[in-house]
Amino acid sequence: MCLPLQADADVVGTLFVSVPLPREITSEELKLLTSLTEMAGTAIHRIGLFEKNIRHLEQVQALRNIDMAISGSLDLRVTFRVILDEVTRLLNVDAAAILRLDPHTGMLKYEAWRGFRITNPAKLNLCIGEGLAGQAAMERKSIRVASLSEIEGDPVQGPLMEKENAHIYYAVPLINKGRVEGVLEIFHREPLDASEEWLEFLETLAGQTAIGIDNAELVHNMANTNFKLIQAYDKTIKGWAHALDLRDKETEDHSQRVTEMTVIIAREMGMSQEELAHVRRGALLHDIGKMGVSDAILLKPGQLTDEEWAIMHKHPIHAFEMLSPIEYLRLALDIPYCHHEKWDGTGYPRGLKREEIPLAARISAVVDVYDALTSDRPYRKAWTREEALEYIR
Repeated sequence: MCLPLQADADVVGTLFVSVPLPREITSEELKLLTSLTEMAGTAIHRIGLFEKNIRHLEQVQALRNIDMAISGSLDLRVTFRVILDEVTRLLNVDAAAILRLDPHTGMLKYEAWRGFRITNPAKLNLCIGEGLAGQAAMERKSIRVASLSEIEGDPVQGPLMEKENAHIYYAVPLINKGRVEGVLEIFHREPLDASEEWLEFLETLAGQTAIGIDNAELVHNMANTNFKLIQAYDKTIKGWAHALDLRDKETEDHSQRVTEMTVIIAREMGMSQEELAHVRRGALLHDIGKMGVSDAILLKPGQLTDEEWAIMHKHPIHAFEMLSPIEYLRLALDIPYCHHEKWDGTGYPRGLKREEIPLAARISAVVDVYDALTSDRPYRKAWTREEALEYIR
């Protein structure tokens, strides 16, 4: 007698029972067997559900591990290592590799691999359409090879699979936002029963890998763009400073000299690289407020009147008003705004004294005076270094 093992409407197996002749299975025994098959079918179904849930939880944990690697590290090597760990462990395959597409050359390059015994894949680069991985990338669909004989004619990847004794091979294109980022390869040396669930998880892992590559490229491009933007800002600032120096021939290149000396002293006083960047910008723009002073006053050959000095003393305020709306330059404001403050509180525009004056402004003030005193002016010759330092003391 053969009875189905059922769980609800699904058949999960059979129970086959035989007895020696002349004995026959009675109706009572049939009832008992029917009850046993119902119990066994339910038990097998529950075990299957339990195993499926365990696999699902492992897959969810694997995807979480990959997500954490993608979000927690900008180093693709770390992300790829985590992905290949999860691929080989949960898909239970012997080897796996990630090829990344170089958009400039159109070449697929092995970026990471796991489980290869003989071959060094780093030496193998593929064009789009070349080899199985190249075909998967070009056709934008997965490729499956069930035996070595299927790719004996492939001069590119055939030798690799032969050396590694790989009988099962999958190549899944890594596609994100419609763009091919590379290929995920799977190698196995034994027959492999790939269920629909197994294939779906492979596709999911490929999708996560593509996201990881795209995320790293996005961060890299943002950093590169930000670097270029900072360069453009700094070139603009230098242009402003140069324009100011050209306006006043007597102080030509003054801003550049003050900047170089201020940065040197600030570095010696222990400022960080980030602080030095703001110091450099502030020193270059230390006299930018003079853009708001008329040529009649700024270029006057003789002594200024009290009213003219009052106007001249407003140039730090002009600098503050010009630069404070620019978020990029707010941390560089200390020098343009405060470099005419004095240690004893008699400076301008706010009458700050001692440590109330920002350190960067104190450094710049000393350097500004030193450069002015040691430079030739129409109304006097340059002072010696010793005379300037004594005056500053």
